Amino acid sequence: MSPISPEVVTICGFCLSAVIISHFHQHTKRYRCQLPKPPLAPLTHHDIVHNTEESIIGALHKYGPVVSFERNGSREYIVDNEYTRKVLTEDSLFSFENGMASLLGINWLLGLHGGTFFRDIDDIMKNFLARRLGNIESKVWPIFERGALALSKASSPRNQIDMLPYAQSTMAEVTTAVFFGEKYMEPSIIKAVIALASDTAEMTGLFQNRSWLAHEVPIVWRLWTWISVVLFKIPLHFGPKFAWRLWSDIKCRTADDSDKDDETVISYLVNRYKTSNGSVSLSSKLWIFVLVLASILGSVHQTSTIIVWATFFLAVHPESQVEIRDELIKITERPLPDIKKALRTDSFIREVLRMKGDTVNVVRASVRDVDLGGYLIPKGSLVFPVTRLSYRSPRYTENPDKFDANRWVGSGKTAATTGLGYLAFGYGKWACPGRFLAVLEVKYWLLALVKCSKFTLEGGRYRVLDGWNVTAVAPEGRLLIEPYSDTLSA
Repeated sequence: MSPISPEVVTICGFCLSAVIISHFHQHTKRYRCQLPKPPLAPLTHHDIVHNTEESIIGALHKYGPVVSFERNGSREYIVDNEYTRKVLTEDSLFSFENGMASLLGINWLLGLHGGTFFRDIDDIMKNFLARRLGNIESKVWPIFERGALALSKASSPRNQIDMLPYAQSTMAEVTTAVFFGEKYMEPSIIKAVIALASDTAEMTGLFQNRSWLAHEVPIVWRLWTWISVVLFKIPLHFGPKFAWRLWSDIKCRTADDSDKDDETVISYLVNRYKTSNGSVSLSSKLWIFVLVLASILGSVHQTSTIIVWATFFLAVHPESQVEIRDELIKITERPLPDIKKALRTDSFIREVLRMKGDTVNVVRASVRDVDLGGYLIPKGSLVFPVTRLSYRSPRYTENPDKFDANRWVGSGKTAATTGLGYLAFGYGKWACPGRFLAVLEVKYWLLALVKCSKFTLEGGRYRVLDGWNVTAVAPEGRLLIEPYSDTLSA
């Protein structure tokens, strides 16, 4: 009897492996099909938006760690902190990119430019901004000083101030300086940046919970919003001056990397997308426009919202105003404060972001049918870990329900340090790459504001407008500001 050749053994091994894998796949598929669906919590739109914490956490307490609910015509899922790490880190089961695209209504963007949208934004924030952080302080501190002083002068005992427009104006100017450079620092362009940030926020649905049409007829709302914003508002607010300057910049930039101090987001992206002969294709030029819009949204809208939250918390904690002002005096070396030494300010910001009331602020989409806690999560479903349970868990924070402004001083954890007990900027490889710039900007704002004034909130309170979207919708309140006669002039 002739021996069996190695080739035959190999082929048989492959065939046996294929049979086993196929059998395992079919068994797994049948198992998933037999899994029960998570219990459905009968949450109303009012529950989700205006009674968020009680209704969402109450649903988990009543129905278990994995719960489904209806929102804006879709079935979505919430999970308690037992599954937070799994949902946020197991990329083979849950996708950040698909989750964010679906949540923001920009799935179509994943079909453009090879589906690289979120990776391109990540690259801009990690690489372009990383090179800029070291040399922007002298450029942005005077902008924050002017913005804080303008807010301070606008208020009076009989004129309580809505600070959001001042935060947006300041952040638009800072964003223009950081991303586009000095030649864009014109009032008309800064005004356009403010409007474009608002347009992009509207287009991505950040305000949809305040729209009757969005939760009653979401398809009509989405179509109307896309048409009105993309076809009319964005072209109008870009305007010929800003649009032409950007387009000319894209066309004229070369691959000269010799002066990184003068680098802008335009030159960075042109150098990234240019071909071997130095040209940039039309599709890449249009893609640069898309990335510029996205950068404006994150840098202006999101950071302005954080600034409002931090200012309102500071307004109801006057003792922290005194501590931060004292810190400013100690760390100021002409002509600007040494921001790395603003440890109490940083701790205050981290504690605000932990305590400001996010019930959910991270999302993933299931990439296939998933067994989560013995329940079936269908492919393509949005899954929200309930982050408030992590923020307020004694597993991560001692006495977690208490606001302690100095809790993080000396802890080694900054306002930009992510963790399962601190999900303000996400977690894992998809943690917000712009968080270091955002924290730097909020620090400068608070230092500039306490430098020139002390302040309180009208009635000592603010109102949360959208409990589901605390991250992106600023609270409502009016500041009463008393300017200092001595503004600690440097």
